[in-house]
Amino acid sequence: MGQDWFWLDTQEACLVKLLTFRICARLETKGHVVIKGIQLEGLRVVGEVSTLANNYYESGADELILTDVTSSWFSTQSTVSVLSNLVSKCFIPITIGGGIRSIEDVDNCLRAGAERVSINTSSFQNPELLIQVAKKYGKQSVVLHIQAKRFQDNFLCYYGNGRENSTHNLVSFLNNVPMEFVGEILLNSIDQDGTNMGPDLDLVKITLNNSSVPVIYAGGVAKVNDVARLIELNCHGVALSSSLHSRNLRLDEIKNELHSQGFPVRLVSNA
Repeated sequence: MGQDWFWLDTQEACLVKLLTFRICARLETKGHVVIKGIQLEGLRVVGEVSTLANNYYESGADELILTDVTSSWFSTQSTVSVLSNLVSKCFIPITIGGGIRSIEDVDNCLRAGAERVSINTSSFQNPELLIQVAKKYGKQSVVLHIQAKRFQDNFLCYYGNGRENSTHNLVSFLNNVPMEFVGEILLNSIDQDGTNMGPDLDLVKITLNNSSVPVIYAGGVAKVNDVARLIELNCHGVALSSSLHSRNLRLDEIKNELHSQGFPVRLVSNA
């Protein structure tokens, strides 16, 4: 499997995109800075959004996922401002989340250059929004952001950057949310988030077993083997944050190692 296998005609390229595991850089933002904590607590500044986003783009990220952790209480305006500064420099898909409450918020984000919007809080408070976005822009523009926390033998769904317990368990939520209008799930393990202790594979398995929607996993991934396990479970991608910010992992090294093991990833161009 050589690097040039990606230079295909349009129909074949679409198939490759579906089969290729995506390695995304996830930036949790507050204004124009990136912040990160452990289990969504103790947030600290780790750098400028524009600097980190550009670094990850140049290092081979397949996608940028920006989540404004303050927008649930304020507005999407700061998110749109940040996005406008990135689209002229980072020529990869960008998913935007945080404070998406209305179709007008979605309009603003997509017009500013986002390819998709990530919706968490509104999936509980206004699930009709998922339907509205899908009908206007297509379900490929809708990312359902699930923040899950282990409780006994199950998982509970949270919102508001992990602060609010929705009281929905994961399986019942997946069975009741209008999934036919969702293009993708961003699955965030609160327990593993920022710990670098590995992904919660039970959480991944339950989600995949109860939904046919592609899953991008986030939380605790710190080794190439962690990524390999997610591929083997049939996840469609991984969203990395702490391990990239700390330089514990490098995007090009992850891809080279996975490629050498025969996993379907898009290699970083040397041009």
